[in-house]
Amino acid sequence: IIRNELESYSDVLGKKAEYVLLTKSDTKTDLEIKKQVAILEKMNKNLIILSLLNKEGLKDVVLVLNKIQSDKIIED
Repeated sequence: IIRNELESYSDVLGKKAEYVLLTKSDTKTDLEIKKQVAILEKMNKNLIILSLLNKEGLKDVVLVLNKIQSDKIIED
């Protein structure tokens, strides 16, 4: 739904990469996370599992934000 709205607003926005953050993973069991990941990966391959208790997830978010920023600099 959001992707369609972005595309109708702007072709440029519609072509940008989309990222999904699965947050609060520390509150879920491994099985619950696996089920959610299976569903979300069908919709979007750019999935990051995130918990503030796990520094690895935060590092992934920083990498994505840096990539978005560098892509924007290249576009400008």
